[in-house]
Amino acid sequence: MQKKINLFLSISLYLVLIGLLIYLLVYSILPYSWVLLLIIIAVTILTVIIIYITNRLADVKLAWIMVVVCFPLLGIFLYLVFGRPYRYRKKQKVHLNLFKYFYKQEDWNFTKSLLNKENQNISSEDLSLLIYTTKIASRPLHKNTSVEILVNGPAKFQRLIEDLKNAEKYIFMNYYIISDGELLEVILKIFEQKVKDGVKIYMLYDHIGSYFLLSDTIIRQLKKNGVNFQRFAPIRLPFLTGSYNFRNHRKDVIIDGVIGYAGGINLGDNYIHLSNKGFWRDTQVRLVGDAVKSLELIFRQDWHFTTGLILNIPVNKNQKAIKNIKSEAIVQIVDDGPLTKETVQKDLFIKYISIAKTRVWITTPYLIPTGDLITALKNSAYSGVDVRLSLPGILDRYWLLDVGRTYYDQLLEAGVKIYEYSHTLNHSKMGIFDDHFTIIGSTNLDYRSLYSDHQTLVSIHDQKTNQTLTQQFLEDFKYSNLIKTNPLKKRSTFYHYLFLSLLKFLTPLF
Repeated sequence: MQKKINLFLSISLYLVLIGLLIYLLVYSILPYSWVLLLIIIAVTILTVIIIYITNRLADVKLAWIMVVVCFPLLGIFLYLVFGRPYRYRKKQKVHLNLFKYFYKQEDWNFTKSLLNKENQNISSEDLSLLIYTTKIASRPLHKNTSVEILVNGPAKFQRLIEDLKNAEKYIFMNYYIISDGELLEVILKIFEQKVKDGVKIYMLYDHIGSYFLLSDTIIRQLKKNGVNFQRFAPIRLPFLTGSYNFRNHRKDVIIDGVIGYAGGINLGDNYIHLSNKGFWRDTQVRLVGDAVKSLELIFRQDWHFTTGLILNIPVNKNQKAIKNIKSEAIVQIVDDGPLTKETVQKDLFIKYISIAKTRVWITTPYLIPTGDLITALKNSAYSGVDVRLSLPGILDRYWLLDVGRTYYDQLLEAGVKIYEYSHTLNHSKMGIFDDHFTIIGSTNLDYRSLYSDHQTLVSIHDQKTNQTLTQQFLEDFKYSNLIKTNPLKKRSTFYHYLFLSLLKFLTPLF
């Protein structure tokens, strides 16, 4: 409750200040109103020019320009606070330079041998894609890694709790949302015992993602029990800055440098049938083997970014747990966000979609795609590829569900098959491309995920994993409605063409 009060008071303070400024400008300088008008026009024009020359998408520029022009004073204030660039202004170059320390610890031996075509078991087309992903992601490919797909929260946390209990040296956790509840209580008890056993535990959580869900009582208990617990990009009300828009959306866990988890499942009771908000269906991947090293280095980077400190725990070189791994999977861990030079994951999605020959099946809870993603999906469908989107039929934010539906008509016209999953809330972020490539991660197909948040994606080249996810897609389709006509046609004209159009226009801004 205190956090809600603080947020309410902060917003109220800003509104009062803006109102006071307008009052002073209008009434105190009324005799010089023409001067005031000229100043407002000049500042508005200057802001529009700044927006125009920034490096961002044309539709985002247009949206901000419209906001600034239509609401000169308020629009300029909103742009100064929320009009973020796609990258950190000052920290990107500094941290990319510092991150070289972590990049140097990656193992590129297998990647070099594979890309030199020493492995004859991969087709030239697949090899070409692996070369592309390696260059754009700047992360190595890994063999000697077992892949286990976990298609819901109970499956994930059953495995995770077992792995946490068996941890010997260290545990790294990085979650967008950590929520009070029975699940967290269970993990807290495990942590209490593991710390007594000498296991080092480091946790990161996103401050905004968990702001109303994680209590100060639990935070104090974690720290009291010896857990190294840090907030990612903490907000300090009443002050607001554009950097608050850059959030850590990862859901990663690393145990002893051997076992790793990544995907879309947060740490909350709604993933295990224990929340009054309903059950969320999601997907996580459990990795054991060499690829976990990349996942761990990403966590170490985030820890360094958050604290300014390098973790003094040596990278675990104990290979006992992975000696008997028999897997043909080629695994790559891809990190993306406002610290990277490019929009890595968006470019990867477009590449996967564009080169697919037989099928593109993608599931995402939030569909607010960029124009080039829409074009890639349509072109693939026009080329005869089986393009399917598995989307939620129910969502935690209903208006976002309908904003996503505004894209249906053009996709359906191109031949894209759209399924709305209404059995439970489907929060999965995954895709399969042809018969070998699979992606699972934390990235939604929306502007925020693709441009503003720190994300983790696992790219897997493996027919067995592809087949496993194929069966999950087919199971999801059974509980989905195949969309023939856009559900928005049943809505009122005002809601469909005015209200949703306005929301669609503004959603890329935040």
